[in-house]
Amino acid sequence: AEYDGPQSFRFDRGLKRAPQFGAGAYSCLGQLLARMEILEVVRALNKRYPNARLNAEWTRNVTNAVTEVGNLRASLSGR
Repeated sequence: AEYDGPQSFRFDRGLKRAPQFGAGAYSCLGQLLARMEILEVVRALNKRYPNARLNAEWTRNVTNAVTEVGNLRASLSGR
């Protein structure tokens, strides 16, 4: 076990490592649901706005915990 008495919740227990949810055994289960939701949003937007286009290169912000869209400029009319 990572800690002595893992079934006990104790405020005085020190951290051995950062409790982030990234990859492997520490992968966040919610990320799969989030990816499915994003896919459905993109499909719905594509159906509603078939001529949508990016107006510029999109950027992303990457940290040790998440990757997120920094800038995403688009035109729904395709212009």
